[in-house]
Amino acid sequence: MFTQMVDTLFHQLSVSSWKRNLCRPQSSPVIAYNQRLAERSQSLSIDDKALKASAGKKFSGHQAFVLEILSKKLGSEIEAMFQRGILRISASALAEIVFSFLAAMLPSRIVTSN
Repeated sequence: MFTQMVDTLFHQLSVSSWKRNLCRPQSSPVIAYNQRLAERSQSLSIDDKALKASAGKKFSGHQAFVLEILSKKLGSEIEAMFQRGILRISASALAEIVFSFLAAMLPSRIVTSN
């Protein structure tokens, strides 16, 4: 689910007119909520070995690009993670990765650092 959400976010960023106009599109809020659906757990079947192999292959194929986007510290941590073969990442590191790539997509004049 997370992968689909992030993919949708970056796809919308790449095709949306707001990127060119630097204004946020207006959209109606999503209000629909079903308590029964929220309480029902989703059954997932995940092949950990295949997922790990795919991640390693994709990282090695895009390593230079990834390291160009991420901070040196986080890039080093990600490299070390793949070298060890233990793919564990904290929520804060994952958020930093997503926002680093998001910032890289934005025009440089609106990206600020504090």
